[in-house]
Amino acid sequence: MRLKVLMPLFGILLFFSACSTMHKSRTPLPESNIKAKRFIENILKINHKLETFQGVGKFRLRNKQGALTSRAAWIGDKKGKLRIEVLGPGGRSRAGFAADGKWFYAITHNPLRFHKMHSKNASLNSLISIPIKIDDFHSLLAGKIPVYPYHSAFVIPDNSSNGYVLVLKKRWMGTVEKIFMDDTGSKVRKLKMFNTGGVLAYSVVFQDCTTVQGYRVPSKLLISDAADVTFDLEIHKFKADIKLTDSAFVLKQPESLK
Repeated sequence: MRLKVLMPLFGILLFFSACSTMHKSRTPLPESNIKAKRFIENILKINHKLETFQGVGKFRLRNKQGALTSRAAWIGDKKGKLRIEVLGPGGRSRAGFAADGKWFYAITHNPLRFHKMHSKNASLNSLISIPIKIDDFHSLLAGKIPVYPYHSAFVIPDNSSNGYVLVLKKRWMGTVEKIFMDDTGSKVRKLKMFNTGGVLAYSVVFQDCTTVQGYRVPSKLLISDAADVTFDLEIHKFKADIKLTDSAFVLKQPESLK
């Protein structure tokens, strides 16, 4: 299949987070819930010293329009900036997008189209048909775990394993996130993100992980939603703490489109 799976981004406006500060503040947990507090502290420490990263891999996207398999390359920094290139034969870019914390950019090369929109945390729903935000996708590629703001948190046993489930709730939304952890409470196996009313938005399964330069990062992960749209990503190469400039996260409009 050609790049048609990605083309809706030029006909459909990206969804933007009305709460662009989603990951910037949290209500402290009650002191009585020591286990939940400890688990969250463990999660927030994962790769917290990572400055920048670079990855190369292969993805397979399946949605109602069909399936697309392609190689991809990406870079990111600790400020949340991200750039991803979808690669064709010979490693040439077929399409790409970037987020620099202020603007979201997208481009396809056949046909040549360019899009730029002001956004701090755009949704990738129009690109991959899964409502995952840039900030969350960036965290996953960096081996980090997105933690949604919450008013209460508690831990329950995971009936499917010997581990635990960390449940985060907001007063006006109900459950916003479930984090499935191992029996030590230090490694995350799976995530479930929810919309208002506890409706599943998407889930993430860390199918395999590896350690690179002292950082634990996924080597294979699966993102899916309630409509059975799936995004499989295999990470073949990962480099940490490389030198990057802010300009690397800015896409320029081609001269022929000006």
